Formats: sequence, C-alpha cells, structure tokens
Amino acid sequence: MRVIALLCLLFGFMAQMLLDGQVFTHAVMGVVLGVGAVFAGRAAARRDPPHRWEGWIMSVLGGILVVFSVAALPSAYRFQKQFNGRVKEIRLRKEEDKAANQSSEATPKSAPQ
Repeated sequence: MRVIALLCLLFGFMAQMLLDGQVFTHAVMGVVLGVGAVFAGRAAARRDPPHRWEGWIMSVLGGILVVFSVAALPSAYRFQKQFNGRVKEIRLRKEEDKAANQSSEATPKSAPQ
C-alpha cells in the first residue's frame, strides 16, 4: 500500500506542474490521486506497524494535495475555459487563412501582354 500511496503522490504533484493549459483537469486529477494517497497511506499505517510513520506521512501529503487542488479548482476552471477558447480561435483563423491561400492559388493569373 505504501507503493500505491507513493505513486498517487508522485503523479498527483507532477500533474500540478504540467504546463499545457489544462489546469482544471490537472486539479481534478490532484483531488482524485490525493484521496487515493490518503486512503492508501492510512491503510499502510494500519497494516505495517514498523513503518507506520511512512503511511501517516503519505496520508498527510495526500491531504495537502487534496486541499491545494480543491483551492485551485475555481480559478483553474476559468483559466482553462479562456485558454481553450483562445486555442479554438487560433485554429479557426489558421484554417481560414489556409482556405484563403488555396483559393487565391487556384484562380488563374492573366499572362503579361
């Protein structure tokens, strides 16, 4: 269970550091993986008495991840919504420019006289 808690913590904190514009999605992943780390850490503390402190530390870190991710959710949603809107606009403009360039190339040019 300690390994599962550690993996949840690693992937949860790494998701917060990704810079691809999808911060709300990463915050939700942080909540889910943080809750998983809390439960796996508590289970590890309960089942393995000699290493009980490791389980509790992972459980506390998972709780910190959950609190941080939940606090970031509202602003992350707004940021991701704006980011996705901008990306969509840029893609539409590129498609329009591409279509305009293709149509201007398709028209025959008059020969010089």
